[in-house]
Amino acid sequence: MLMLASGVPEAEGADVIEAGAEAGAGAGAEAGEAAADANKLHHIFDNPGHGLDAVVSAYGSQENAYAALQGATASAVQTQGLTGEFEMTVEVGGQSVKVTGVVMNGTARIGTAYIPKP
Repeated sequence: MLMLASGVPEAEGADVIEAGAEAGAGAGAEAGEAAADANKLHHIFDNPGHGLDAVVSAYGSQENAYAALQGATASAVQTQGLTGEFEMTVEVGGQSVKVTGVVMNGTARIGTAYIPKP
């Protein structure tokens, strides 16, 4: 179980939020503030162990895939009222993706994302 920075344990089986075609677009300023840099894209998508090739294929580029991840994550953070560190699963590009990160000043910052191995 993940403990949030607020000291409240995250509920097991946290909500799964699905990213639609417009993922990232509705995130407004948060998406712009949290835009991926080359290092973040490399860390998340160029690691074969993260298993995100299908997500990149679904969105056409790492940048678009990251925007979808960010949009779904921001939506889940807002819906669940999360603060501090988080670990959740979001649906992006037809895949269940585990995302970890931290909420800073109300904005979800993705640390890493991967598809867990069975």
